[in-house]
Amino acid sequence: EGHNKTSARVEVYPLRLVLHVVKRDGTFDSSSGVEVEISKEATVDLLCQKAVTTLSINPTTKTRLWNTITATTSDSWGKELKEPTKTLEDCALVDGQRILVESQLEDGNWPKLFKTSMPNANGNSGHQGDGDAKNVAGNEGKSNHHHHGLLKRFFGIFGSNHHNHINNNNHSSDSSNGSHSFEEEADKKEREVRTRYDVEEGAYPRGVCGLHNLGNTCFMNSALQCLSNTAPLTDYFVTNRFKPEINKNNPLGMKGQVAEQYGKLIKELWSGQYITVQPKYFKQVIGKWAPQFGGYQQQDSQELLSFLLDGLHEDLNRVTKKPYIEEKDSDETRPDADLALELWQKHLLRNRSVIVDLFQGQLKSTLICPECNKVSITFD
Repeated sequence: EGHNKTSARVEVYPLRLVLHVVKRDGTFDSSSGVEVEISKEATVDLLCQKAVTTLSINPTTKTRLWNTITATTSDSWGKELKEPTKTLEDCALVDGQRILVESQLEDGNWPKLFKTSMPNANGNSGHQGDGDAKNVAGNEGKSNHHHHGLLKRFFGIFGSNHHNHINNNNHSSDSSNGSHSFEEEADKKEREVRTRYDVEEGAYPRGVCGLHNLGNTCFMNSALQCLSNTAPLTDYFVTNRFKPEINKNNPLGMKGQVAEQYGKLIKELWSGQYITVQPKYFKQVIGKWAPQFGGYQQQDSQELLSFLLDGLHEDLNRVTKKPYIEEKDSDETRPDADLALELWQKHLLRNRSVIVDLFQGQLKSTLICPECNKVSITFD
């Protein structure tokens, strides 16, 4: 008493990052790297110092780090970690991630400059690969020809090899008998898409957007695409109706962070501006509140979906003060409809959200004791 008290926190699962040295010619060996452990609360500057020490780099040499999780092509480095005071958690770094360590050359240039100035197979500079997925997708999408082929791929014109074979075999006969040709069918489908989504010329159809696989996160992406195509829920987020309902004080919630990040992701998917996006910040928040989903490993899609729906529900729960509800023994003499309605109303006293409105219902469970034949009926 009378002295300043200090507290310590134990980080059970620090970040494991794999460091790769960039060579003078701007290349690096992806098959070899040095694994280091560092706290999620560490800053970019501390990670840079650790990389310099671990890789035996001259401490007087300027060094910079690259976040490869944002890479969009096989030869892209992703984004530079520029903010020295930013924490690794805020940078959306996750367990097992590859970090490129680049040191300045004696002439003041950087190896990356040498690499991006080299012509690629088409004779063009490879500099475009440095952009993120949004910029790359946005630039490609300006081509009507690219857009035309994109719609064919997404909307089933090139749905399968079998379908292609049928269309190719019947192309000449279709043209001769006055039916729609293959290209005419694609044009028709494109017009239908534009009408449905009210898309301007040169933009992508809203909602027709892929999600980058961050390691083995296809389990997460498949669940997100299912929810994204649940029209009432997506409309709720795209129109910002979720914002006034965020409940940051709910002790069972995630301080509104899951709802906010999900809302940002859905807006990107339905903006019509991108062909693909990277759900890295959404994944970071999910991993923060559910560590089992924090790494790159494959997980169960249904478990992720269940956690996400529950997290969205609690983050958007309109009930700010949940009353205590006393559980009573069921009365088998009452009609099921009356008992179900009473229990549902009690449920709504503690749970009211868009998730309840769209996804929740009741299941009747009947239990009969084999000894006394007492019947217990519950509605969950």
